[in-house]
Amino acid sequence: MQAGLSVGVAIRDISPASPQHLHGYSARDSKSLGIRDPLSLRCLAVGDGQQTVLVICLDMIGVQHHVCQRWYELLEREAGIAFPHILISSTHTHFAPAVQATIYADPATGLVEPDPAYVALVQSQLVGAAREALARQQPAVLETVRVPVPGLLFNRRPRRPDGMVTTSYLYPQDDTELDFLPTDDELVVLRFRGEHGIMGALTNFGCHPVT
Repeated sequence: MQAGLSVGVAIRDISPASPQHLHGYSARDSKSLGIRDPLSLRCLAVGDGQQTVLVICLDMIGVQHHVCQRWYELLEREAGIAFPHILISSTHTHFAPAVQATIYADPATGLVEPDPAYVALVQSQLVGAAREALARQQPAVLETVRVPVPGLLFNRRPRRPDGMVTTSYLYPQDDTELDFLPTDDELVVLRFRGEHGIMGALTNFGCHPVT
Protein backbone atom coordinates (compact mmCIF):
# COMPACT_ATOMS: atom_id res chain seq x y z
CA MET A 1 0.00 0.00 0.00
CA GLN A 2 1.28 3.45 -0.90
CA ALA A 3 -0.19 6.80 0.17
CA GLY A 4 0.58 10.38 -0.86
CA LEU A 5 -0.68 10.01 -4.42
CA SER A 6 -3.19 12.05 -6.41
CA VAL A 7 -5.32 10.23 -8.98
CA GLY A 8 -7.81 11.20 -11.66
CA VAL A 9 -9.68 9.02 -14.14
CA ALA A 10 -11.55 9.76 -17.37
CA ILE A 11 -13.26 7.58 -20.00
CA ARG A 12 -14.20 8.46 -23.57
CA ASP A 13 -16.15 6.60 -26.28
CA ILE A 14 -14.09 5.95 -29.43
CA SER A 15 -16.66 3.89 -31.33
CA PRO A 16 -16.56 4.78 -35.06
CA ALA A 17 -19.45 6.64 -36.64
CA SER A 18 -19.25 4.69 -39.91
CA PRO A 19 -18.36 1.13 -41.07
CA GLN A 20 -14.64 0.36 -40.73
CA HIS A 21 -12.10 -2.32 -41.55
CA LEU A 22 -11.34 -4.03 -38.25
CA HIS A 23 -7.74 -4.63 -37.29
CA GLY A 24 -6.63 -8.13 -36.35
CA TYR A 25 -8.12 -10.73 -38.64
CA SER A 26 -6.26 -9.99 -41.83
CA ALA A 27 -8.43 -12.33 -43.92
CA ARG A 28 -11.48 -10.10 -43.53
CA ASP A 29 -12.57 -8.57 -46.83
CA SER A 30 -15.46 -6.38 -45.61
CA LYS A 31 -16.09 -3.56 -43.19
CA SER A 32 -17.90 -3.70 -39.86
CA LEU A 33 -21.67 -4.07 -39.92
CA GLY A 34 -22.54 -2.26 -36.69
CA ILE A 35 -21.66 -1.81 -33.02
CA ARG A 36 -22.53 -4.39 -30.40
CA ASP A 37 -20.25 -3.10 -27.65
CA PRO A 38 -18.76 0.42 -27.55
CA LEU A 39 -15.04 1.01 -27.82
CA SER A 40 -13.47 3.04 -25.03
CA LEU A 41 -10.41 5.14 -24.32
CA ARG A 42 -9.46 5.32 -20.65
CA CYS A 43 -6.98 7.70 -19.05
CA LEU A 44 -5.47 7.50 -15.57
CA ALA A 45 -3.47 10.45 -14.19
CA VAL A 46 -1.24 9.65 -11.20
CA GLY A 47 0.92 12.18 -9.38
CA ASP A 48 3.20 12.01 -6.35
CA GLY A 49 3.60 15.74 -5.72
CA GLN A 50 6.67 15.99 -7.94
CA GLN A 51 5.76 14.22 -11.18
CA THR A 52 2.51 13.25 -12.92
CA VAL A 53 2.15 10.38 -15.35
CA LEU A 54 -0.65 9.49 -17.76
CA VAL A 55 -1.62 5.86 -18.38
CA ILE A 56 -3.83 5.56 -21.47
CA CYS A 57 -5.58 2.38 -22.58
CA LEU A 58 -7.51 2.08 -25.84
CA ASP A 59 -9.82 -0.62 -27.16
CA MET A 60 -7.75 -1.54 -30.23
CA ILE A 61 -5.04 -4.04 -31.13
CA GLY A 62 -2.17 -1.63 -30.75
CA VAL A 63 -0.69 1.71 -31.76
CA GLN A 64 2.47 1.90 -33.84
CA HIS A 65 5.48 3.91 -32.73
CA HIS A 66 5.07 6.78 -35.19
CA VAL A 67 1.46 7.32 -34.05
CA CYS A 68 2.54 7.25 -30.39
CA GLN A 69 5.19 9.87 -31.17
CA ARG A 70 2.55 12.12 -32.69
CA TRP A 71 0.29 11.63 -29.67
CA TYR A 72 3.14 12.37 -27.25
CA GLU A 73 3.64 15.74 -28.94
CA LEU A 74 -0.11 16.37 -28.93
CA LEU A 75 -0.46 15.59 -25.22
CA GLU A 76 2.54 17.71 -24.31
CA ARG A 77 1.05 20.64 -26.21
CA GLU A 78 -2.58 20.22 -25.11
CA ALA A 79 -2.30 18.66 -21.63
CA GLY A 80 1.17 19.61 -20.42
CA ILE A 81 2.46 16.03 -19.93
CA ALA A 82 5.34 14.83 -22.08
CA PHE A 83 7.03 11.50 -22.85
CA PRO A 84 8.43 9.51 -21.02
CA HIS A 85 5.66 10.28 -18.52
CA ILE A 86 2.99 8.85 -20.85
CA LEU A 87 2.17 5.16 -21.27
CA ILE A 88 -0.06 4.20 -24.22
CA SER A 89 -1.44 0.66 -24.06
CA SER A 90 -4.22 -1.35 -25.70
CA THR A 91 -6.67 -4.08 -24.78
CA HIS A 92 -5.68 -5.90 -27.98
CA THR A 93 -9.26 -6.37 -29.14
CA HIS A 94 -9.59 -7.67 -32.69
CA PHE A 95 -12.86 -5.79 -33.15
CA ALA A 96 -11.70 -2.19 -33.55
CA PRO A 97 -10.32 -0.03 -36.38
CA ALA A 98 -6.62 0.77 -36.67
CA VAL A 99 -5.13 4.25 -36.45
CA GLN A 100 -2.29 3.33 -38.82
CA ALA A 101 -2.04 1.67 -42.23
CA THR A 102 -2.80 -2.06 -42.06
CA ILE A 103 -2.16 -4.86 -44.58
CA TYR A 104 -4.96 -7.37 -45.15
CA ALA A 105 -4.46 -10.83 -46.62
CA ASP A 106 -7.29 -10.45 -49.12
CA PRO A 107 -5.64 -9.16 -52.36
CA ALA A 108 -8.64 -7.01 -53.22
CA THR A 109 -8.37 -5.27 -49.87
CA GLY A 110 -4.60 -5.01 -49.57
CA LEU A 111 -3.21 -2.03 -47.72
CA VAL A 112 -5.88 -0.07 -45.85
CA GLU A 113 -5.12 3.46 -44.72
CA PRO A 114 -6.77 4.60 -41.48
CA ASP A 115 -9.98 6.61 -41.76
CA PRO A 116 -8.95 10.27 -41.16
CA ALA A 117 -12.27 10.99 -39.45
CA TYR A 118 -11.73 8.10 -37.03
CA VAL A 119 -8.14 9.13 -36.30
CA ALA A 120 -9.37 12.67 -35.59
CA LEU A 121 -12.05 11.30 -33.24
CA VAL A 122 -9.54 9.23 -31.26
CA GLN A 123 -7.11 12.13 -30.98
CA SER A 124 -9.84 14.50 -29.82
CA GLN A 125 -11.02 12.02 -27.19
CA LEU A 126 -7.41 11.40 -26.15
CA VAL A 127 -6.85 15.07 -25.38
CA GLY A 128 -10.24 15.42 -23.67
CA ALA A 129 -9.67 12.39 -21.45
CA ALA A 130 -6.16 13.52 -20.49
CA ARG A 131 -7.35 17.00 -19.53
CA GLU A 132 -10.27 15.61 -17.52
CA ALA A 133 -8.16 13.04 -15.68
CA LEU A 134 -5.62 15.70 -14.73
CA ALA A 135 -8.36 18.08 -13.57
CA ARG A 136 -10.05 15.40 -11.46
CA GLN A 137 -6.99 14.38 -9.44
CA GLN A 138 -7.73 13.70 -5.79
CA PRO A 139 -5.74 12.15 -2.91
CA ALA A 140 -5.57 8.38 -3.22
CA VAL A 141 -3.90 5.27 -1.82
CA LEU A 142 -2.41 2.60 -4.07
CA GLU A 143 -3.29 -1.03 -3.22
CA THR A 144 -1.71 -3.97 -5.06
CA VAL A 145 -2.33 -7.69 -5.38
CA ARG A 146 -0.74 -10.48 -7.42
CA VAL A 147 -2.76 -13.64 -7.91
CA PRO A 148 -1.70 -16.82 -9.77
CA VAL A 149 -4.29 -18.03 -12.29
CA PRO A 150 -2.97 -21.46 -13.29
CA GLY A 151 -4.46 -23.62 -16.03
CA LEU A 152 -6.17 -20.80 -17.92
CA LEU A 153 -3.75 -20.26 -20.80
CA PHE A 154 -0.99 -21.99 -22.69
CA ASN A 155 1.81 -20.87 -24.98
CA ARG A 156 0.56 -21.54 -28.52
CA ARG A 157 4.11 -21.92 -29.87
CA PRO A 158 5.52 -24.91 -27.93
CA ARG A 159 9.01 -26.25 -28.60
CA ARG A 160 9.60 -29.79 -29.85
CA PRO A 161 12.49 -31.99 -28.62
CA ASP A 162 14.45 -31.18 -31.80
CA GLY A 163 14.37 -27.50 -30.89
CA MET A 164 11.88 -26.50 -33.57
CA VAL A 165 8.79 -24.51 -32.64
CA THR A 166 5.32 -25.54 -33.73
CA THR A 167 2.04 -23.61 -33.65
CA SER A 168 -0.92 -25.00 -31.72
CA TYR A 169 -4.01 -22.82 -31.79
CA LEU A 170 -5.86 -25.61 -29.96
CA TYR A 171 -4.26 -27.53 -27.14
CA PRO A 172 -2.76 -30.65 -28.78
CA GLN A 173 -4.11 -34.06 -27.83
CA ASP A 174 -0.57 -35.39 -27.38
CA ASP A 175 1.58 -32.94 -25.44
CA THR A 176 4.12 -35.42 -24.05
CA GLU A 177 7.05 -34.12 -26.13
CA LEU A 178 6.17 -30.42 -26.19
CA ASP A 179 7.60 -27.67 -23.99
CA PHE A 180 4.99 -24.93 -23.49
CA LEU A 181 7.20 -22.57 -21.48
CA PRO A 182 7.40 -19.70 -20.97
CA THR A 183 3.97 -18.65 -19.78
CA ASP A 184 2.99 -15.98 -17.28
CA ASP A 185 -0.11 -16.96 -15.32
CA GLU A 186 0.05 -14.11 -12.79
CA LEU A 187 -2.78 -11.56 -12.63
CA VAL A 188 -1.63 -8.19 -11.31
CA VAL A 189 -4.03 -5.52 -10.06
CA LEU A 190 -3.13 -1.98 -8.99
CA ARG A 191 -6.13 -0.31 -7.36
CA PHE A 192 -6.50 3.34 -6.35
CA ARG A 193 -8.73 4.12 -3.39
CA GLY A 194 -9.89 7.67 -2.64
CA GLU A 195 -11.98 9.27 0.08
CA HIS A 196 -15.23 8.10 -1.52
CA GLY A 197 -14.16 4.63 -2.62
CA ILE A 198 -12.41 2.99 -5.56
CA MET A 199 -11.30 5.53 -8.17
CA GLY A 200 -9.81 3.19 -10.74
CA ALA A 201 -7.63 0.15 -11.31
CA LEU A 202 -4.92 -1.15 -13.60
CA THR A 203 -4.83 -4.85 -14.44
CA ASN A 204 -2.32 -6.95 -16.34
CA PHE A 205 -2.65 -10.55 -17.47
CA GLY A 206 -0.65 -12.06 -20.33
CA CYS A 207 -3.59 -13.70 -22.09
CA HIS A 208 -2.58 -13.34 -25.74
CA PRO A 209 -1.47 -16.98 -25.69
CA VAL A 210 -4.37 -19.31 -26.38
CA THR A 211 -6.85 -19.58 -23.52
